[in-house]
Amino acid sequence: MTPNDRRDTPQTGIFPAGVPHKDGALWYAEIAIAALIAAWGGMLGTLFLAFGVRVQAERSGARSFIPSFGAAAVGLVLAAVLLELGVLPTALVPACAGFVIAALMWARRATVLAVSVTVAVCAALGLAIDGISLAMQGMDVTKAMPALLVEASRLSVGTSIQGDLVVATAEPIFRAVWPFVYVMTALIDVGMAGLGSFWGAQRGAPGFASQQGMPPARMPKIARFDAPLWAVVLLAASIVGIAVAQAMGNGAELLLAASVTLLLSVRFIFALQGFGVLFGLMDRWRLGCFIRAVAIVIAVWLEAMFLLSIVGLVDVWANFRKLPRNDARTEAQDK
Repeated sequence: MTPNDRRDTPQTGIFPAGVPHKDGALWYAEIAIAALIAAWGGMLGTLFLAFGVRVQAERSGARSFIPSFGAAAVGLVLAAVLLELGVLPTALVPACAGFVIAALMWARRATVLAVSVTVAVCAALGLAIDGISLAMQGMDVTKAMPALLVEASRLSVGTSIQGDLVVATAEPIFRAVWPFVYVMTALIDVGMAGLGSFWGAQRGAPGFASQQGMPPARMPKIARFDAPLWAVVLLAASIVGIAVAQAMGNGAELLLAASVTLLLSVRFIFALQGFGVLFGLMDRWRLGCFIRAVAIVIAVWLEAMFLLSIVGLVDVWANFRKLPRNDARTEAQDK
């Protein structure tokens, strides 16, 4: 058998399909250590957790998730012993993100809908954990979090007259956007888990189909990203919610916070759509690396003013990249 033949048929290599590697125990130890790091508060813990879970999944299939879960549980118990018992609830969010994203990417089911649901669940879980913890101390998370953001802004701008003016101006904004802090935390965890999972795919089944028959893992192309139509529905719902909350006045602070959080969250989908348009145009015009880098920097700056998100929203109907769109494609994307 030539080296090329061996590469084309990885199942005939040293480790037959379905047979665990001898270094599997080392990878489970890596998962336990990654869970310990995640409980300690390091984002790299989420990355390495998803990395280890994905490597084992590529090598041993779905049956590896149970021992991987057990290894992560051991890491969390060690964190409780070495650090404190209170770290366990906080560690649930990065641990869930690492496991779910690794499983979705291994099964080739990491669609926009699946990843968005994962982010929403992780954000809700983080909010619930903090809410319960603060309630046990006699505090309300809906008041504690805006106060914390106000205090953080006060420390950054100082106690001068101008600083007090900035804080007074920003305080109503903080009361409206405080839940978005949990969404951003969940997005970071999911993003780190995605990087770790993709890295794990390259380590577990580098460049060819896995032993479980899964197709080779490929880096997704932003230029081919196409936002699902349900994102437009959520965008419209958030705008309606903001309008209703503004009409109701001070009695609708929770509705305003939920609507603004939904608006800022779904904005990421349209921002990706806008960057997809940009990358598609750069591919069509065959721009060089330097021009691409400059264009991306300018695009990031423009997105601070929501311009790329607006382009992405318009592209849902305009289809600047001439992507194939039909009912079957839309249905498959949302599965």
